[in-house]
Amino acid sequence: MRQEQTTKIVLNHLVAPDLDFEQQGGSDKAWTWSAYNFVDGKMVASTFALLFGTPDVAAEFMGGMKDAK
Repeated sequence: MRQEQTTKIVLNHLVAPDLDFEQQGGSDKAWTWSAYNFVDGKMVASTFALLFGTPDVAAEFMGGMKDAK
């Protein structure tokens, strides 16, 4: 994943079958998960959160993640 404005890589991890996503605060636009992130040449255990602009965009992302798993 890249930052929108700078295109810098901010997220680089495998989408493994055991990757679990959780809705954050019961919102249908916010999701969290944990994974080993390999960015800047180092492997680091990290927790991520994404807030999408609309529930439809969040659902599209989650559908893509489900397919990748």
